[in-house]
Amino acid sequence: MSARDAPVVRMTSRARGVSVEPSALRDAIFERATNRQTGDGTTIEDEVVRELGAAARDVGAGFDVSLVSGGDKEPLARALAEADVVRTFNPAYHQQMLSEMRWTAQEVESTRDGVDVATLELTSGDRKGFSLMRQRWFVALMVTRNRIRTMTVAGLMGSSHIGGLLMPRETSSTNLVAAGRALERMWLAASAQGLALQPWSVIPFFELRAELHPDTLPPRDREAGLRIGAEVRRLLRVADAQRCIFVFRL
Repeated sequence: MSARDAPVVRMTSRARGVSVEPSALRDAIFERATNRQTGDGTTIEDEVVRELGAAARDVGAGFDVSLVSGGDKEPLARALAEADVVRTFNPAYHQQMLSEMRWTAQEVESTRDGVDVATLELTSGDRKGFSLMRQRWFVALMVTRNRIRTMTVAGLMGSSHIGGLLMPRETSSTNLVAAGRALERMWLAASAQGLALQPWSVIPFFELRAELHPDTLPPRDREAGLRIGAEVRRLLRVADAQRCIFVFRL
C-alpha cells in the first residue's frame, strides 16, 4: 500500500441508545451561511473573534487563525485583489470559477451543487454583467484590471476583519483533512457568535498550484501566485512552519 492509499479518515458508528455528549458547536450547523453583503467596516470586538482561533487550534498543533483589522486591512486587500485579477484573466481559472455558478433555478435543482447566482447579492445590472463574463470576448474587451481591483478592495475594506486559516506547512492528506475540520470548526464558531463570514480564498489554492504543479501555469501567472502568496503570508504573519490554506472576511 502506498502512502497515498493509506486511510486518513476513520469513522466509528455507535449503537442506538448510547449517550454521546453533543458538541457545543452543534446548533451552529443550522446557522452557518455565507454572507456576501458589503459591510460598513465596523470592527468587531477582539473577545468575540478570539473564539475563531480557539476553534481552529482545537484540531491540533499548527492550526490557527490570523486576523487583521483597521488600517492593516488595506495592504492585504490590495494583495488579494491582485489574485482576483489573475483569476479573471487566466482562462483556465476564469472557467473554473464560472463552472461553479448555477444561473437558473432549474440548474440549482438539477445539480444540487455549486453557487446559486441568486445568492450573490448582485443588483440586476451587476448580474447581467456577471453573466456576460461567461464570454471571453467580453472579459477581454470590457473588463479592466483596475475594475477588478476596485471591487475586491471595496468588499474587503467594508469588512471588520480579513482572516486566514493556518495549517502546518506540509500538505499531506492528513493535514489537509484536518484543515477541513479546522475550517468547519472556525466557521461554526463564527456562526455561534452571530458573525457573518465570506470565503475569499483565491490565493491559497493559486499558490498551492504554483508551488506543487508549476508546469500547469504560464510562467507569468506562476510567478504571480508565488509572489502574491508570499505577500499574503507576510501580512497575515504566517510562521515559516505554517501555510495559509483559507482566506475569509468577517
